[in-house]
Amino acid sequence: MSRATRPTFGRSFFFLANRPSVLRTSFNEIFLTPELILRRSINVSLKIPPTPIFIIMKLNEELHRIKKVMGLLNEQTSNPTITDNGFEGTYEGPEFNSQGDIAHQFSNTASNLIGKKLKLLYMTGKYSKVDFDNIVMTTEGMGSGNVTYYLKIPFVRVNDKCEAYTSFDHRGGWGHGEGRKKQDAMNELGYLPVEGTELDISDVKKTPEGLVEYWVQWKNPKYQSECS
Repeated sequence: MSRATRPTFGRSFFFLANRPSVLRTSFNEIFLTPELILRRSINVSLKIPPTPIFIIMKLNEELHRIKKVMGLLNEQTSNPTITDNGFEGTYEGPEFNSQGDIAHQFSNTASNLIGKKLKLLYMTGKYSKVDFDNIVMTTEGMGSGNVTYYLKIPFVRVNDKCEAYTSFDHRGGWGHGEGRKKQDAMNELGYLPVEGTELDISDVKKTPEGLVEYWVQWKNPKYQSECS
């Protein structure tokens, strides 16, 4: 047998045998329980003084990962509907996955559908805007790894086309962003409305479990340029 193809098992074992800590770590990794994995990950991650929100987020992320490995996570589902009267839908599934805060992304789904619907209503003479005062948001189960995020965003008819809105978006987050996210909306979306008009931003909307949202509507120049 040539030197190049000679087995290296003996050399590897000699290396491990002379480094007990490496050998012990290698065998322990095989038998880590979910609890030990969680504890180790948290200990490694928390190299800076943690805030309660940070600890909860890290725990949720680890619990989600462990449950996914163990096959305990429910499938994510959502059933959004959009009509001339508004948006309504429910997301059920994990709070976090490889895409990030997947549950919160249901707000993106709502915003996309509402923006398209407001444009369609405007083009068909059914001038409308979002009724901020009657928005309903609930996030039952947040903190358990799986959440049921229910969202209802109604429309209200207006008499004049320049009282209507034709674009819609949001800014928010889980357990953070009150005040700051409103400023983010102004900074990131403020240039989009028809010249001479402004963003219409809702009061902060919060759920008891910690979801924070600012909903935003404005006059899109491609549809309402005469409303400057």
